[in-house]
Amino acid sequence: MAVSIFYIFADPMGDKACKIGISTKPEVRLGTYQNSVSARSHLACFNRAWYGTSKVISKLELTAKTEFDWEIERDGRGHSEWVYDMSVDDIATKIEAIINGFHYKVNPVPKQFLPMTVEKYKEWSTTL
Repeated sequence: MAVSIFYIFADPMGDKACKIGISTKPEVRLGTYQNSVSARSHLACFNRAWYGTSKVISKLELTAKTEFDWEIERDGRGHSEWVYDMSVDDIATKIEAIINGFHYKVNPVPKQFLPMTVEKYKEWSTTL
């Protein structure tokens, strides 16, 4: 089953910032993030993720960006997905509230596959 995911990616350099985004090809997206730095320094991962159809995941992303408007400091490519001064847990709590409030038909990626690396994605995707 082809799925899209909505993810939260904590700043790998330690800043209190997280990227929120979507991907139809999580393995490729994670690989792209990993290529930015050595795996010895940081292994790219999605700290939290939810999955569903592309249509619903796109709606979730739009709603989340609207909800986090004041926490997103800049517009433009590569900037409009960064939420500042919030932890992964804080953002995940708001995302769950959005999902429940809008009745979006998405599911959380099971905890045993989080944080989701390329290897964990491959393992998880075989369970779908």
